[in-house]
Amino acid sequence: MILSVDMKRLIGINVSLGVLLFLINTNVFSRTQPVLDESVCNEITDSIFDRCKEGTKVPNFILLDIHGVPFALSSLSGKYVVLDFWGSWCAGCIRSFPKMKEYYKKYRGKFEIVGINRNDSEEKWKAAVENYELPWLQVRQAKDGPQVAEDLGVIGYPTQILISPEGIVLKKVLGDDPMFYQYLDELFGS
Repeated sequence: MILSVDMKRLIGINVSLGVLLFLINTNVFSRTQPVLDESVCNEITDSIFDRCKEGTKVPNFILLDIHGVPFALSSLSGKYVVLDFWGSWCAGCIRSFPKMKEYYKKYRGKFEIVGINRNDSEEKWKAAVENYELPWLQVRQAKDGPQVAEDLGVIGYPTQILISPEGIVLKKVLGDDPMFYQYLDELFGS
């Protein structure tokens, strides 16, 4: 299937995958254009996910932490960092917290975690951090702030991105996947 000019322009900018697939599947671009099949949707999804793929340098970003203080990713330069994209509305995210806490404790000092909340109000975000007792650094992607999740190709939740001390993506995992923790064991030793 050939993508229309409008669709190519839309895909080229940072939009939510959910919005993009809604627009495609509701056939808003053309009444005569057929709805995309699964392979085309997968191609679009892969294209967005690959914006920040393994082996690429992660761009610096600045977001406010839970205390309202600006946090720059570059402040953790020289350390292994896990970017954990989550939301209080995400069952998989909540389900992943106990294992993430276990590994945070198991390899304390070997890596840092930056929880990046998206699509929650400030109040819901802060309440979730307190309720789930998340001990690592927490920042929030506000709707009117830097679009970190989009820039890093986050297409679903949870997503974990492991970054080397040099700022290179070592592993990017979508979903609550045991493969992520296996990789941490391989990297840091069990």
